[in-house]
Amino acid sequence: MLRLTLFACVATGLAAAVAAAPPLDPRAARPELRLLLPMYVFPNPDPASAEYKAWQELIDARGAPVVVVLNPNSGPVVDRNPAVPAQKINRECYDKVLARAKANPDLSFVGYVTLSDNKSEPRNGQPEWITRDPKAIARDVDLWYSIYGKDNPRFRGIFFDLQPAFDPEQLSAANKAVEHVYRTHPTALVVRNAGRVPDSPDVLKPAADDVVCLWEKDAKADPFEAFALPAWAGKKAADSRPVYGPDRFLALIYHQPEAEVKYVRAVRDKGVGWLCVTDGSGDWNRLPSYWKDLVKAVAAVNAEGPPKAGK
Repeated sequence: MLRLTLFACVATGLAAAVAAAPPLDPRAARPELRLLLPMYVFPNPDPASAEYKAWQELIDARGAPVVVVLNPNSGPVVDRNPAVPAQKINRECYDKVLARAKANPDLSFVGYVTLSDNKSEPRNGQPEWITRDPKAIARDVDLWYSIYGKDNPRFRGIFFDLQPAFDPEQLSAANKAVEHVYRTHPTALVVRNAGRVPDSPDVLKPAADDVVCLWEKDAKADPFEAFALPAWAGKKAADSRPVYGPDRFLALIYHQPEAEVKYVRAVRDKGVGWLCVTDGSGDWNRLPSYWKDLVKAVAAVNAEGPPKAGK
């Protein structure tokens, strides 16, 4: 699962920095494939620094919709004492980089919230996450929106990490906690990182536009070619349309040496509409070395149109 241990800071002035940007809904055009990027690199304001250049490379790559996951410290953080120099510097750094991000209309953001305190119990031969206090989860959600959500079209919703996948009790607890977002922000983009295939579709809300990560694995040990959508993903509505389209499923793939058009197309053809892939580690602590080429590859695959029947 995602581990966010590097510097990242909430910019309390973000709304002012990006409010002038045009509204962006990464779901609106319904492209076949979108990118999700955990960007856990401190936004160093020094143009000569590697961090500054990484953020600029992210901002400069255009042509495909990208949702960037923001995470100050495994959830939102507020500067309780702005007079502390380190906090002031961090806040200013994020203000500056997010103001620069206005230049790319393909970029939007979601805030990180963990559903568990890293507590788990074995189930199905895998760790099952134990859902933390739903009131604490709701506070984190509300905090993200209080900082980012006012008149800010670039803030799209919440990325929930450590999503339970198997235990009915834990799934129910997580669903009740996530329901707070649907109730208070009905148009939010909600991404839930189970990192494996849940036993049932209970992790998704049929009438919503939420997304679940079904795969978070090391490409060296577990090539994505082995992935297949679960049987429940093929459920049909009364009008024979699919209940869960590709836009509901995400794959997080790390240690993947290349991400050319052929690879991106293969991911799309698996029925996955959201992709995060890097040649780095599962800590997501750097930009993929092939970031620009990845964005171009996704744009090229989207230009092909939906996969042919039988794919």
